[in-house]
Parts: sequence; C-alpha cells; structure tokens
Amino acid sequence: MKKFLVISAILLVVGTLVVTKNPTIRSYCGAFLSMCKKEMKTNISPEFEIERLKQEIAYLDKEVPNLVNDLAVMDQTQIQPLRTKVEKNQQNLKAHEQKLLEFAKLVKNNSSADFVFAKETFTPSRANDKLNQDFTVYQSMKGMVQNQEKLLAAKQQQYKIKLDQVKTINQTKQEFELKLAQLETDLALLRANDAKGSGADAKFDNGRITMIQEGLKNLSQQVKIMQKAEEIRGEISPPAGPQTTATPKLDPQVVLDAIQNPVKDQNSVQNSNPNE
Repeated sequence: MKKFLVISAILLVVGTLVVTKNPTIRSYCGAFLSMCKKEMKTNISPEFEIERLKQEIAYLDKEVPNLVNDLAVMDQTQIQPLRTKVEKNQQNLKAHEQKLLEFAKLVKNNSSADFVFAKETFTPSRANDKLNQDFTVYQSMKGMVQNQEKLLAAKQQQYKIKLDQVKTINQTKQEFELKLAQLETDLALLRANDAKGSGADAKFDNGRITMIQEGLKNLSQQVKIMQKAEEIRGEISPPAGPQTTATPKLDPQVVLDAIQNPVKDQNSVQNSNPNE
C-alpha cells in the first residue's frame, strides 16, 4: 500500500511539473519528486532487483543475435562486394600498366620513325598523343584503386571492432548469469536463516547488485559506441583521386620512370618541360 501511494504521488507531481508554469510550485514539486525517488530506492527488495536484472540479461540474449546478423549483412553487402571490385580493378590496372610500359618503350626507341603497336601503325606525333592519353588514364586508375583499397581497409577494421565488441558482450552476459545465480543463492540462504528464527538481524549485502548495475551501465555504453561506429561508417567517403593535366607532348622517359620508379616519377612529372 505504501509503495502504491508513493508511485501515485510521483505521477501526480510529474503531471504538475508538466502543466504548471509557476516557478515556486515547480520547485516544491521537484524537491518532493527527489525525496520520492530516494524512498523508492530504499524500499526496493533484493528479490525485485534480481528479477529486473534477469530481464536485462534476457534482453542481451535477444540483442546478441541481432548484432551477429548485422555483422553478417555488413560482410556480405559491403565488404565482400568491395573486395571483389578492388581485386578486379587491381588486375585491370596491372594490365594497363604493362601495355603502357611497352608502348612507352616503343615511343622512346622510335622518336623519329613510324612503328607498329597492337597491329596499328603510329607516327611519332600520333604516338605521343596516345601516350599522353594512356598515361592520364593510368594515373586516374591508380588513384581510384588506392582509394578503394583504403575504403576496404576501413570497413574491415570496423567489422573487426564490432566483432570484438559482440564477443565481449556475449562473454559479459555469461559472467552476469553466473554472478546473478550466485547472488540469488546467497539471498535464498539468508531468507532461509530468517525463517528458522535464528534471531540474527541479517541484512542483505547490496554490493553485488551495485556491481552488476555498474556492469550493465558499462555494457550500455559499449552498445552506444557500436551505434556511433555505425554512424561514422556511413559518413566515410573516399577522397578525390589525383588530378592530372595532360601536356601537349609527354616525354616517354617520364612514363617509364613513373612505372619503374614512382618517387622519381613525381619529381620528373613536376619538373619536365615538354618543349625541350
């Protein structure tokens, strides 16, 4: 009956706080609500708290399979398709690189004469135009592949973090179940001793309840972190690929250096003078 009155009083106070605009009334209601909260915490029995924690643990039993399913969806709809795309583009880049390297050598060795490449005859002027175009395409493809590789690595890292968190949650749930079972046993023994009329003024130690409550609070924070990681994943976008400007004439040696010596290629592309 006392608990019913306390709950009714709290509902009345909350309703008053919602509708009233008088600061004095709101102050009194707020103070009364604070006192009622303390009264309820003092009168909550250990048995009631154990049942509440059982429900929280049961919720984890339902939540873990959902998290596992989310990981499976992430792997099959995001990571695997992206990995397939990256591997295919890597192969295309390698094939284009080999053809470009072969063509650049022919341009270098036939700077003043026509030559045949892939069953097609090229004059020096036409060969230089093709070399410019193919090298621009190569640099664009290379930048795209690098960006896709970074995105794939980021998604794989997110997957690993989430998987570790799910493992931790599942392990923590099992620890909760063991602690709660021991706690329930201890309480049953205390109640049995009281029933025997031992005369001892036995009081239940709420230390373990407090410990489990703190654990559930930390677990809730972990779930929020996972949700935030999901939001961050949606905000991830690959950086723009490198921009290149085709020159009227490109020295074949620059292309050779770009493929065979990437460090030297960066300097040569910036410093080369196509009119020399």
